[in-house]
Amino acid sequence: MYEMLSEIKKIMTENNNENVFLAFDAVPINQKGKYFTVLTMENYEVKPPIYSEREIFMPVSGELLITVAAPMNTAAEEINNYFNNNFGDVINTISGTINHVKGMKIEVDEKINRMTLKVKLKISCIKVISISGG
Repeated sequence: MYEMLSEIKKIMTENNNENVFLAFDAVPINQKGKYFTVLTMENYEVKPPIYSEREIFMPVSGELLITVAAPMNTAAEEINNYFNNNFGDVINTISGTINHVKGMKIEVDEKINRMTLKVKLKISCIKVISISGG
């Protein structure tokens, strides 16, 4: 799960998106920037592997929760545009995955005193592990 989240974060930051964090990153809110994004994985599941002579195929799936946090006075349209402009195309290019949007909502997160846009994606992929001959 951590490996999958790290790979998604890498793809997002390579596309000029700054302030992308994993849920486990211990960075104080005041150091994350005006807008920041947090990635979380829910309902992570690994299905039984499929073996071949040279590789192991591991089907994995889960729900990626992308939370964009903005200042409290941010309009819903502005935070939605920020998400679409920064992550809309990136979501479609996460290599090796099949994904679709499961839900999207805008709400106030009083714990961090921010307006948030939460997008939940269903993600499925097959992780390929090479078997070294020996």
